[in-house]
Amino acid sequence: MARSLRSNVAQANKKKLRENTFHPYEAARLERLSAKQKKIADQPKSEDESKDAGPDDVDMAEGQPEDNVSAKRVWNKLTLCRRFGS
Repeated sequence: MARSLRSNVAQANKKKLRENTFHPYEAARLERLSAKQKKIADQPKSEDESKDAGPDDVDMAEGQPEDNVSAKRVWNKLTLCRRFGS
């Protein structure tokens, strides 16, 4: 018969693997990700990134935002119909 995963030997082996193999790897990975995020967070934002320019911010003088919004609504309805078959 096959050895159960609930056996004490199997549990002890898994514990050793977690502690000696996977834990150092995961800790190093988290350290790298943390350093990368900190590096990105410490960079000063440029003017382009600091602006809140969305797709609706289009030539307010010409009245295009309404057209853009209605076109977005039609597009969203079409994609929903394609996804759900309505």
